[in-house]
Amino acid sequence: MELGQAIKTRRAIRKFKRQEVSKETVESILEDSRWNPVVAAFRGWELVVATGKTRDKLADLLTQNTVILRDLFAMLDSDSENKALEYYKNLGDAPTLIFVTVPKFAENHRWEYAFSIITGVTEFMQIWLLAHDQELGACGITVPPYIGDQIAKELGIEDREIICGLSLGYPDEQPAAKPHPRVKVTYFD
Repeated sequence: MELGQAIKTRRAIRKFKRQEVSKETVESILEDSRWNPVVAAFRGWELVVATGKTRDKLADLLTQNTVILRDLFAMLDSDSENKALEYYKNLGDAPTLIFVTVPKFAENHRWEYAFSIITGVTEFMQIWLLAHDQELGACGITVPPYIGDQIAKELGIEDREIICGLSLGYPDEQPAAKPHPRVKVTYFD
């Protein structure tokens, strides 16, 4: 698949088939995503992949998002709000969850913290595109700090912060594209 086509056809999938994604498939995606063009010194992010019982425990924690994200959902149109609420009941039954984590930084190291987030999210987006290329569906998971702390405790990684997640699986829906207006761009000569 051409990159431009992948970007234009990738959708947030919020309903998945009850079919496991093989570890080999996940490994293939992660092997390719590691080529993210970031200076080695700034590769502080790590990934967590959860399946099976661990996935179920983390999904239970993430369902609390509907309360925490209530104000965000209220900004959506009613169709999008309903889809988000339905998705967060069990993350669309996605069999695999992937989380991006960064080290916890002291307040006086905010620049390193911000750079860790930016570089971690670049790999996150590559994982999403690579999954789409393998005919898998994915949906970003908003992880508020309170929930992220609970997940980190459950996983025994309290020294790390979970910045975002991705549900991954075989799609059980084909959502239509909504309009994607261009962001404002200003050129200077």
